[in-house]
Amino acid sequence: MNPSWRLFLLAVLLGSCLAGLKHWWLIPASAPTSAETPTSETAQLSQTDRSTISGGLPDTKPATAMRALPAPTPRSTWAPLPAIDLPIAAAYPTLKARADQGDASAACRLAAELDWCATRLDWIQSAPSDRRMAVIQELDPDNHCSGLQPNAAKDRLHYLRQAALAGNLDAMANYVSAYLMMTHPDLAADYLEAYAWEAPKLAEAGVKAGSVQMLNELALSYGRHNRFSWLSRATNQTWQQSRLVVLQELSRLVSGRPMAPGSGNPAAANDPAMYATLGLSADAVAKLRAQAAAWHQEWFQGKPKYPGVSTYTIKPSGNRRPDFNLPCSDGFIDAPLQDPGIAWPDA
Repeated sequence: MNPSWRLFLLAVLLGSCLAGLKHWWLIPASAPTSAETPTSETAQLSQTDRSTISGGLPDTKPATAMRALPAPTPRSTWAPLPAIDLPIAAAYPTLKARADQGDASAACRLAAELDWCATRLDWIQSAPSDRRMAVIQELDPDNHCSGLQPNAAKDRLHYLRQAALAGNLDAMANYVSAYLMMTHPDLAADYLEAYAWEAPKLAEAGVKAGSVQMLNELALSYGRHNRFSWLSRATNQTWQQSRLVVLQELSRLVSGRPMAPGSGNPAAANDPAMYATLGLSADAVAKLRAQAAAWHQEWFQGKPKYPGVSTYTIKPSGNRRPDFNLPCSDGFIDAPLQDPGIAWPDA
């Protein structure tokens, strides 16, 4: 196994253990654990998964033991999504049936709402018994998430992937970010091989469609500090100066304002002194920035903006439900896996 990928997996496993310690610290010994609450146990990755992911991007689409995805149905046939104030126990059967028949908007809504509710139920269950009612009032005062069947939340990665491969930009960005796999390694083992093949294609297609989220993910994956980027590890990326310059210049142009170098934002690295450290000549940087300007005009100017909705979060905050329907009903592109990708310029 590639040593850097071994270190990456070790960090993921350590994060899972720390998450388990959080639950050990918060849950009294006598408190029950709900069936759908993520635990600290991490599924062991098979040797096939390990060797495939460490080798970088597979040449062909992988065959895995994951649940098969239904063929996506035409968007014109999708009915409006249920109202967001419908409790999840009532909405779940309809959304699941529609998603399993190929309705990617229903799959998108189901994945986001399952994760939103599972996270809240996890924190409610983890609260000390003398504070549990207060936590319920803080996170789920109208019992929107109550009644979620055991194991239902385990399907969220399946439905997120379904919506992403069907071209929903918000689902694509969340799948590419690998958030669910990072925070729930027990869900991830069967998806690593597919992720390595799919995520880079989705990321480049998303950037070309004007997704700022995927632009930032791609910029981070090519940056100096990409050691713990799943997108970077999936493709076995090394630091590529020319692509980094293009992506950072695109980020700067998209942001619409100058950023201070060293701020941590990909758009910040627009400093001539920084470019000099990359070993690129001034002429090379000028050509790369000109290419970025052309792509900014083509991919981002005059395009609808789909900023996404912050539904996926490791720590719930407040009880206001996001409008799950907003990112899931709109913002689709056709066949993202068939997109030819970005024609990267040479330095």
